[in-house]
Amino acid sequence: MQHGAKCSRPIGARCFDIEPGSKTLYHSAVVVASNFLPVLAAMAVEMWQAAGIPEPLIHDMMHTLARNSVDNVLALGPKDALTGPAARGDRAVVETQALSIGECDALSRDAYDALSALATRLARTGRVRDA
Repeated sequence: MQHGAKCSRPIGARCFDIEPGSKTLYHSAVVVASNFLPVLAAMAVEMWQAAGIPEPLIHDMMHTLARNSVDNVLALGPKDALTGPAARGDRAVVETQALSIGECDALSRDAYDALSALATRLARTGRVRDA
């Protein structure tokens, strides 16, 4: 685009007021919403690879699970889109999975433990923040 040229299509920006002291928290939420899904996808792919799942199947599973998860969050909201052992309160399965993940990567296990605790809280209270 030439300097000074006008863009002919809108970019979808939304303007709103935000308290100066909340800007860092706002930007942190943007990072969580946009950057952490790829991190979680990479974790899942690497675990499937370590489990010996064929690459074409990994691609298909990631496509299906990610699409369904995003669609469910948008349609139902985070609490009602939640599935899995933490949502069911199945602590034994959560712990077994955490041990398995820890055998592959300690930091991934830490992430799994933290996210499972948040999923349990979300399922129980409808919030991830401690009220």
